[in-house]
Amino acid sequence: MVAIWKTKSSNTKETLINEIIAHVLGGGFGSRFMDFREKYGYAYTVRADTMTFDLNEPSLMFCYTALNKNNIEKTKELIVEKLNDLDKGITQKEFNHAKAFLTSDFKKAFRCCEDANSFKLDQYAVHDTIDKDVIIDTLNSIDLNDVNEFIKDMCRDMKIGFIVVEQSE
Repeated sequence: MVAIWKTKSSNTKETLINEIIAHVLGGGFGSRFMDFREKYGYAYTVRADTMTFDLNEPSLMFCYTALNKNNIEKTKELIVEKLNDLDKGITQKEFNHAKAFLTSDFKKAFRCCEDANSFKLDQYAVHDTIDKDVIIDTLNSIDLNDVNEFIKDMCRDMKIGFIVVEQSE
């Protein structure tokens, strides 16, 4: 199942803020959506990410969950609940963890530039640059207040869509 909602990304800074939010929501164990697995046992795989396609189009943020069909409705409710709670902002600890992860990830991406990382880097070319130093400097310039103000704007009138693909029996 995929939950998807719009966000904005008109420059590299906003794209990086989306990356921070996606990591806080579904960036692995300890992330907010990982409760679907760790606390409730509804899903095995849980991941959040963001996609930017064109400067003049909205960006998308999404949560992917691999789950048993019996848990679809309960998981939808939890996603909506977690996203409603997001408008209160993220914590300093969540912010620090996400920035450290992204800094490491981008340094690795520029060293290796594997296909999986190339798509991510292409999103930055939509806006300003794919220059490693500029991206890392921009990431370092973002503070918790920047992210929480962005979240307030993103959560205002948020509409969440769901795509469910069931495996045939």
